[in-house]
Formats: sequence, C-alpha cells, structure tokens
Amino acid sequence: MAYQFRFKADELPHFVRWEDSSKVLSKADVVIITGVTLINDTLEPILRMVREEAEVAVMGPTKYVARYVI
Repeated sequence: MAYQFRFKADELPHFVRWEDSSKVLSKADVVIITGVTLINDTLEPILRMVREEAEVAVMGPTKYVARYVI
C-alpha cells in the first residue's frame, strides 16, 4: 500500500524521508515523536536512531503536534 502525503508548501522544508531519518535523528538534541509511532511500529526503530544524550518526548494527539512545533 502506498501513501500519498499532502504537504503545505511551508511544511516541505521540514519533511524528511524515512530513508534519511537516521541522518537527522542522530544529530538532534530534542526529538518529539507522535503517538502514531506506537500504532505503526516505528517507535523502537526511531529510538535506536536517536543519540543517547537527546531529550525525547512522545506526544499526542498526533494531528496537532507539527502545527505548534514547526
């Protein structure tokens, strides 16, 4: 199944493809993860990419996080 993402033009600079996520997460000081990662089984792979020193938060509801963080 393929998903089609619809981003607003101002959101595109913040989008990182899954294949490139380790490059970004391995450098991050703060990582905010949405609750949907618990459903789609990506929480553990994401946490493995994050530096041990980084601050990590899992937040919900998923829909509203990006609006206030970005």
